[in-house]
Amino acid sequence: LDANYVVRLLLPENICVCCLDFSGSGQSGGDYITLGVREPSDLKIIVTFLRTIGIEMIGLWGRSMGAVTALRYLHMERDLSISGILVDSPFTTLVNLIHHLVSQKNVPKFATNAALYFINKTVKEKAKFDIHEVNTVESARECYVPALLAHGEKDSLIPAFHSHEIAENYSGDCHLMLLENQDHNDLRPLHFLRAARGYFKTLLKGGIKQPKELFKWAQAPAPRRETSPGSSNGMRLASTAFD
Repeated sequence: LDANYVVRLLLPENICVCCLDFSGSGQSGGDYITLGVREPSDLKIIVTFLRTIGIEMIGLWGRSMGAVTALRYLHMERDLSISGILVDSPFTTLVNLIHHLVSQKNVPKFATNAALYFINKTVKEKAKFDIHEVNTVESARECYVPALLAHGEKDSLIPAFHSHEIAENYSGDCHLMLLENQDHNDLRPLHFLRAARGYFKTLLKGGIKQPKELFKWAQAPAPRRETSPGSSNGMRLASTAFD
């Protein structure tokens, strides 16, 4: 349901849309989400399926955990066949995110570090993963396909400096679009959706694209007081099939 607005946005441009819930979230089975550790494996299954039914050009659109997953998928799978990605509100590392959230409660850093040890131990025992595994800055250094990053300037859950750091370390063509007065789960403004539509329309038409052409919609000035449907933790795959 969260991706319905993406369907309405992209289908008129003759772009097919495939939406998924990660294991442990939405309508999918599973007991735990892993905030980017195992989710790339879910994404790999979907990308492989799309390839088997003849989809040749695929773009990834993820928000929050979905954004982290897109970055880590490219890093882990070295999938240069992906045409490009749109990542909205990713975080750099789980540890940095936890430190930020705890700092809002005025907890001393030494106490947080001690707590992290026990948190990680519990996560390893119950969910079988390590909270230190996710590092999207490291992933960004190994990503070479075009990327449009977006982040709310007033994001209180994942501050915008996370996307700044990812963009600074991204190896491929990259543009960061900051969304004025936007918090983490706010409805995304229409000028952002228009930029996303233009980005994917250019990205998926094939051929060599220059950054100026890919990101021109994202560089346009934002009109005031526009809002539209949004979502969090989602993943959308925009794709086109050719006969």
